[in-house]
Amino acid sequence: MAHSATYRSLLLLCVVGSLICASSAQTCRSQNFANKNFQTCVDLPVLNAFLHWTYFPSNATVDIAYRATPSVTGGWVAWAINPTGTRMVGSQAIVGYLASGTVNVITTSVDSFTPSMQNGSLSFPVSNLAGESSGNDIILFATLSLPSNSSTLNQVWQSGPMSGTTHSPHSTSGANVQSMRTLDFLSGQSTSTGGGDSKTRRKNVHGILNAVSWGILMPTGAIIARYMRVFKSADPAWFYLHVTCQFSAYVVGVAGWGTGMKLGSESPGVQQSFHRSIGITLFCLGTLQVFALFLRPQKDHKYRIYWNVYHHSVGYAAIILSIINVFKGLDILQPEKKWKHAYIGILIALGAIVVVLETFTWIVVLRRRSRSSDKSHHGANGTNGYVLDEIIALSLLLLCVVGSLICSSSAQTTCNSQNFANRVFRACVDLPVLNAFLHWNYFPGNRTIDIAYRATPSVAGGWVAWAINPTGTRMVGSQAIVGYLASGTVNVITTSVDSLGPSMQNGSLSFPVSNLAGESSGNDIILFATLTLPSNSSTLNQVWQSGPMSGGTPSIHSTTGQNVQSMRTLDVLSGQSTSTGGGDSKTRRKNVHGVLNAVSWGILMPIGIIIARYMRMFPSADPAWFYLHVTCQASAYILGVAGWGTGMKLGSESPGIQQTVHRNIGITLFCLGTLQVFALFLRPKKDHKYRIYWNFYHHSVGYTIIVLSIINIFKGLNILSAENKWKHTYIGILIALGAIAVVLEIITWIVVLRRRSRNSEKSHHGANGTNGYGVRSAIRYFSATPSSQYVMPEATFVILLGSFIISPWNVFISMKAFSIKHCGFDTVDCTV
Repeated sequence: MAHSATYRSLLLLCVVGSLICASSAQTCRSQNFANKNFQTCVDLPVLNAFLHWTYFPSNATVDIAYRATPSVTGGWVAWAINPTGTRMVGSQAIVGYLASGTVNVITTSVDSFTPSMQNGSLSFPVSNLAGESSGNDIILFATLSLPSNSSTLNQVWQSGPMSGTTHSPHSTSGANVQSMRTLDFLSGQSTSTGGGDSKTRRKNVHGILNAVSWGILMPTGAIIARYMRVFKSADPAWFYLHVTCQFSAYVVGVAGWGTGMKLGSESPGVQQSFHRSIGITLFCLGTLQVFALFLRPQKDHKYRIYWNVYHHSVGYAAIILSIINVFKGLDILQPEKKWKHAYIGILIALGAIVVVLETFTWIVVLRRRSRSSDKSHHGANGTNGYVLDEIIALSLLLLCVVGSLICSSSAQTTCNSQNFANRVFRACVDLPVLNAFLHWNYFPGNRTIDIAYRATPSVAGGWVAWAINPTGTRMVGSQAIVGYLASGTVNVITTSVDSLGPSMQNGSLSFPVSNLAGESSGNDIILFATLTLPSNSSTLNQVWQSGPMSGGTPSIHSTTGQNVQSMRTLDVLSGQSTSTGGGDSKTRRKNVHGVLNAVSWGILMPIGIIIARYMRMFPSADPAWFYLHVTCQASAYILGVAGWGTGMKLGSESPGIQQTVHRNIGITLFCLGTLQVFALFLRPKKDHKYRIYWNFYHHSVGYTIIVLSIINIFKGLNILSAENKWKHTYIGILIALGAIAVVLEIITWIVVLRRRSRNSEKSHHGANGTNGYGVRSAIRYFSATPSSQYVMPEATFVILLGSFIISPWNVFISMKAFSIKHCGFDTVDCTV
């Protein structure tokens, strides 16, 4: 009965889902036209467009009806044939737009990237032009005499906004750069043009690989593992299916991750920080899951439940982040809506399957429980072995959802998300520093460029500036447009920067500038201008700045951090923005210094400590945990020494700059790290009577290094004045490591307390041991007991932490933890 009910439910869900999808998808077959019939039609893949036609091979003419929804309300649509190429330039277009409730139709030849869009003749005869509207759609009719004897032609279609009665440029991203196809009017076949954008194809490959792997295969593998194992007859088949599914997802996912990293490296002006960070996190979590397979205890092992908690928590986290990132990727790629709808449909189907199987699983579990006379707590492999896993999974789900909302709300603005009233720009770039963005339209015919520069002043009420330097790559020689707020309006001036201390007075530039304007939006200042470029090249050296105002006059900007990094070479034709050849090599070395030290002291070192503290709880992980710990810490030390050396070199080259605290902490870290290396050679055997004192020293110095490292990394970030995303990334890493430590600490305490409860021998201790053991015997006892080998080092760490975080509450908590740890392990008992 249960099986048949399940099948009926699934069948009903599938039927309803298919009906919903079918009803929501519009196709050309469902479209009709008054008094017009067409033999063939095709659903164009992007921009919600459809083409209907009747082809007459005898005279090589074709009647067409092109139907599309404008990209913005009141916008224009166009369909074109390109007799000479596959892209926009050279195409012969039919354009339609609404005016006073009727559709105006014109023909225009697209002879450049910025066509006039004026009515004119095409390179082949066109007749019977007409247009009409249907709901939000515009429909264009025409009869064309095809320009060649072939029935196969290159078609291009577009959509964009109107500005009054003028056609404004369309978007240059997403679907608008994918609207090209080869069409055979005779067979009806429509295929991708050979001139398609290779980067767009790679983006599509990247999206498909990751959606299939992380977004579909990974959840499917989790479903297999969770529900198939309920049936004893499916063991071990469910395990092999699960491993096959997840391993395939990981391999395909790594390929997709690699293409994404490659695309990112080829797009220096495009920052998708949130999407990229989640992708890197997923790669790390997936890799952790692969390695966890090799540390998987046997089914009946007492630690199997803790491995399950880890494995399931990381798995659910990966699935949640995957789904978030797939949707983030869809928003970036801007494919047709049907792809997003298709993925939503797959998620709904998987969710429905989960609901049905979850219900069925609980029925099976409760029936087994009711038939069982022996009521016992569930373990790692019992029929009720889901509760602890699911509690942690639900907690993790809540954390991920809240975290994603926080991250999405604080995600850095990008130029693609910015709009301007009555102005549309074809290209834009996120400038790497000073929270600045540049938008532009380039007109190669007369070498002019319309720009919109948007930036946040470095201080409230400050000024912003954007400049072109015709003679160099730095500030001196640049021709600047400067804007600042005065009495609620933005004043815009032009000034030539002829020295390191310019007057910043309004004056002429070395090239013509017109249409100067400014406005404010929130805390941002926006500058508009039309420039005639000073050379025949489309590549120019740009400089941008921000500084404070003093009595209505722009004051000198800062000469450190981001203010000395705001230089870039920009190709206004391709949109590529690259570091200038005159870039500061010292800045690059500062970045190398920061990366080396953050990765070594700030990430690898804490990971090594986590490995040592928690893996050694499991006897099966000995001595693997030790070699992993040594490898991690040795790698951290080598990288850290390299980073420390670059820092000392930078300090010696900057005699006028004193970073005393940062420098002293760095030297201290180098000394403590070197001490730890030499301490390895003095490490006593496990059962040696002095091993506890060595542990005391080793752990105290190790925790001191971690605390000082984190402090110094944040100190370095402040000195370097790095973008906020780098500080946020490191904070995210620390939060992740902290969460892992908390979970593992809880598991460790559970293990310790269970060992204590199984120990039937209770002993009492006094100040000097009433039974003649004394403090020394107590210490030896603690050092010999696996579950209590953390007490002395952890107590020291609490004291160290208290010395860094001085507040009555933290001191109270630290002392309480100290007392609990000394009085709550194994056979020792005392009153706190």
